[in-house]
Amino acid sequence: MLFISLANSIGYTKKKETGDLPSMNTRRSYEEQYGGFMSLVRHCQVWKDDDVVPTQVGSDSAVVPTIEVFEPEPSATVVTASLVSSYIDATTPANSRWYFEFDIDFSDFTDKEIQVQVTQGAYVFLSEYLTGRDINDDLAKGYLMRLDWSNAAQPSAYTNYQIDYNTGIQHFIYVDAVLRKYVPKGSDEVFDQITIKILIEAILERALVFETKAIPKFLSEKITMAGKHFYFLINNDQYLTDKIPDVKTNNTNFGVLTWTVIDRTVLGYNSDNIGIEGNSMEWTKVRSNALITTTWSFTIPFSPDHYELHVLYAKHGVGSGADYQIKVGTTLGGSELITYAMGNVTLVKYPAAGTKYKPFTLNKLYNVLQTIYVEIQTVGGKADVEALLIYKP
Repeated sequence: MLFISLANSIGYTKKKETGDLPSMNTRRSYEEQYGGFMSLVRHCQVWKDDDVVPTQVGSDSAVVPTIEVFEPEPSATVVTASLVSSYIDATTPANSRWYFEFDIDFSDFTDKEIQVQVTQGAYVFLSEYLTGRDINDDLAKGYLMRLDWSNAAQPSAYTNYQIDYNTGIQHFIYVDAVLRKYVPKGSDEVFDQITIKILIEAILERALVFETKAIPKFLSEKITMAGKHFYFLINNDQYLTDKIPDVKTNNTNFGVLTWTVIDRTVLGYNSDNIGIEGNSMEWTKVRSNALITTTWSFTIPFSPDHYELHVLYAKHGVGSGADYQIKVGTTLGGSELITYAMGNVTLVKYPAAGTKYKPFTLNKLYNVLQTIYVEIQTVGGKADVEALLIYKP
């Protein structure tokens, strides 16, 4: 069984086999004409002509999938996929999972329309049409917006998930969309007396309406999934999404998506009638250190502001020359949060020159001022580490 998550940047669907009935799972967007009741509009996913776009595929087989790029069919360029993680269930082998990743380098296919085919045994997936071209002017003028999203996960014995984010994979696409309508958001708590109302607490947030031009259903679904990831960025600014987007369709296979998105930074905070603070109060704080070779520690605030240790990120620092292992605990030498076994950070996957960090989701909340200890085990490695703390009212 081969599977490719909708969370990947590139849109894939299973290649239709004899006997398969029409569905979104077996039809690309350019094939979505059902019974002649709608007009068909063709779509091509676009990236910059120097973008390298990753895809992760999972399977219950250790056989490396075959990746072919057609430009157009029947000639094909073969791209190499690599095994990036595996979870072996010795008790129930059928539950074992293997994860593979490959990159599409659009500098190899500039101004060409391509499709990617992923094959493993009898399972075949085919992508939407894709292209790489110079879109810098479109981005600068606001005709296109870049969306980035990712999750973070610790290694897990649970194998029925579609993406193994422990590999550090990150997704991104470009969409015909705008952020223009301002929608104030926030909350307050008011004490009602018989003759007077007293403001106890108020929070003010910045919210904007994200609106696409007409896009195919698979792209609306992909944006919806992207917006529900822990880290969702629009043009490099991080947002939270409000509920589920609205998608309006017409007599075509395209629709317009609108979604209220909320800036992660609180604009103003007022408590006990002490006045609006002039500076923004962040929902998140970052603790970071670079070029760690032995031990580093940081504290998590408890009072007056309470923060949760949400995610810890690790990559290689400048001059690092070897892989390293990281462990994290609440005491010096402790490893109850991350062990050396799960904390291997390879130089090839997370180099100093890159921007990819290995994420570890922790979600730990302490009711005291807590010190966290990070220890590195290496011969020649140097670690850059960041910890993301989330405000807990």
